[in-house]
Amino acid sequence: MTDIPSADSSVPGRFAITAHVAGDGLELDLTPQPEVLVNGVIRASVLAYLVDATAGIALDKDPDVWTLTTDLSLRCRPVPAPDLAKASCTIVRRGRNGSAPQ
Repeated sequence: MTDIPSADSSVPGRFAITAHVAGDGLELDLTPQPEVLVNGVIRASVLAYLVDATAGIALDKDPDVWTLTTDLSLRCRPVPAPDLAKASCTIVRRGRNGSAPQ
C-alpha cells in the first residue's frame, strides 16, 4: 500500500490500517485511533481513504497502467466509531476505463 516501509510514516500505518486476504479478495481493517477521530466519529477523509485504497488495490493488476479514482462520493452518518471498521471490494465489471480510444 505504500513504498515507505515504516509504520511511522506510511498512511496505512498512521491510520492503523491492516490488510488481509479474504477468499478471492482483499479486506482492509481500520482500528480507530484518537488521531483519526473527531468528537468520537471517524473522519470522512479516513473512511474515503479506506474505500479508495481497497478498490484501488483490487483493481491494480497491471504495473504498466495507472489506476486512479476520478469520482468518489462518500456519505457518512455521524455515529460513534466502532471498534473496527472493515472495507472489502467486489469487482462487478472489468474493462471500462476513462481513457480516450486510440
